[in-house]
Amino acid sequence: MIHPRNTEWNRKLNLLNTEVSTLLLKSGIIYFQVKSTDESIQLYHCEESVFMRQFDVGSGEVESLVMNEAEISELMKKSRRYP
Repeated sequence: MIHPRNTEWNRKLNLLNTEVSTLLLKSGIIYFQVKSTDESIQLYHCEESVFMRQFDVGSGEVESLVMNEAEISELMKKSRRYP
């Protein structure tokens, strides 16, 4: 499970009561999705070190996704910079 920490950025972006899952780690950048209580999904990306400071990555299942270059490119275009 990934839980947003109670930080200024996560409060500002209303991420405290959301579901977070990582999608991709590429060249030190993490691409992740946030699912809010109204079921809307936002895509974000940030440096791995920023992600580790802002989110509590607990234990649990790790899911591996297989993505081709076109899918990765599309994910990168759709994601917004966090914070």
